[in-house]
Amino acid sequence: MGKLYREYFNIDPKYYAAVTADLIEQGKVSWKGFLPHETFVKLLEVTYKALSGQDPRSIWVEGAYGTGKSHAALTVKSILDATDEEVIEYFDDFGLRQDLRDQYIALKNNGKILTIHRVGSAGIDTDLDLILAVQQSIMAALKANGIENHGDASMKDAFLHWMESPVNHDYFEALIRQEKYAWTFGSATAQDVVEQLNNGSTKLVEATMRNVMTVLKDAGQYGLFSDVNDMANWIKSVIEENKLSAILFVWDEFSEYFISHPVSLTGFQTLAEISASHPFYFMLVTHESRNLFADAATAKKTFNRFVGDSTVRIDLPENIAFDLMYKAMKTTNDPVLAPQWERDKNDLNDELVSVRNLIVSTAKRQTSLGHKTVISDNQLRNIVPMHPYAALILMQIAVLFTSNQRSMFDFIKTPKDLDVHAFQWFIQNTRPDSDRSLLTVDMLWDFFYEKGKDYLTSDIKLILDTYPQQTNLTEKEKVVLKTILIMQAVDQRLGGTIPVLKATDQNLSYAFEGDWDVYENECKSIAK
Repeated sequence: MGKLYREYFNIDPKYYAAVTADLIEQGKVSWKGFLPHETFVKLLEVTYKALSGQDPRSIWVEGAYGTGKSHAALTVKSILDATDEEVIEYFDDFGLRQDLRDQYIALKNNGKILTIHRVGSAGIDTDLDLILAVQQSIMAALKANGIENHGDASMKDAFLHWMESPVNHDYFEALIRQEKYAWTFGSATAQDVVEQLNNGSTKLVEATMRNVMTVLKDAGQYGLFSDVNDMANWIKSVIEENKLSAILFVWDEFSEYFISHPVSLTGFQTLAEISASHPFYFMLVTHESRNLFADAATAKKTFNRFVGDSTVRIDLPENIAFDLMYKAMKTTNDPVLAPQWERDKNDLNDELVSVRNLIVSTAKRQTSLGHKTVISDNQLRNIVPMHPYAALILMQIAVLFTSNQRSMFDFIKTPKDLDVHAFQWFIQNTRPDSDRSLLTVDMLWDFFYEKGKDYLTSDIKLILDTYPQQTNLTEKEKVVLKTILIMQAVDQRLGGTIPVLKATDQNLSYAFEGDWDVYENECKSIAK
């Protein structure tokens, strides 16, 4: 007998496909490596509509876990921050439309666009929390871009109001008495500062407010605005005084805010409405959208604040998904085992020629972008013992679940010592010469149904619940029925838009190609 598959793999349990702003800023990941696809191009188009004033509203990005929506949003931000040469190179390298490329270059050269990136909205329970988060993020971006004017005029009014509280007055007095501010304020008291702001010349007011903001920022005291309307006016002031052509605020993982505010969104609505008069736009990134609101009226009112009255959904293209699977699976580099695995991998792939050809040819017909976005035969060869058709299903599996409780990465990374029949369990118990040596669609069942049924969407659970209702099935019938039901479930969630994933006789044959002669030759008759 040959070796178990486990000897050919060295899966890294810490591997994550997620790309963060920190990774890009540290140079560990380049935004230029993001492979564009149709849904990303849609995001580029929608963002351009907003920033160019054609549809001056915010942008909402959604997508299942692992689809690359965060990376997509970061790439748009990076394009706006990049040089013209970098933008030209990116668009041309991936065969993106030249007119869209030229539109972005003109947009960038038409004025200063301030881009902001923030992750997470957990803990933002009140309008005051929202105000503080927005203010901190904008001021940090202004500082990072060397912009000294932080909306001083609007900030002055907020500071004077803040100083009306005796507690705040005494607190500020104590701050400016510190030795490090002796040169800045001299013998001036907190009340002297108030007098300067109320009665000083324009030049004195601006200089005083810069000093005030330095003290408050050093102390971590940003919360001058207690009213969201004040915050909105401050943002408008920042745009006007710095002659910004736009502010794009990319806010990733914003779902928690809507979950904790299913009905009352007054503060958020006020900030979103700024775009009606001033170019301030959110780009929100969430897992879902429609299920975040308690009623249709709130949802409609919120969506009206976004381009197209809806969201831009980011999907994970097959070619990227297959590359990520291969990286997550991580085959061995052992000098003895690696050549053995290469031979076994070639033998397995010899039985999968037709299904690989199907997937490659279908992808070529569907894409309208450059050659780098097309699936290659080598990408499909790399993922065995995962059956190519099972991988095609696996990359869509997250759509079956609420709150994205499962993904293809979870399936690959689930530890082998858990009682879950996922990828690591398979390679722990299977050899290249086993009767069923390929991880086929039916083998997704335990992980995504038996262990994940509590998180399935109701319509999908209704389909998959057909299986336990059956009695006296043979082992072959169980395997084929699981395959059909999973295919039907994915097809249902995708709205029947992908013919290659429909539960047809022909597709069933592709799903079992290379899988032991019994299933490959008899699956259609077993299904009947």
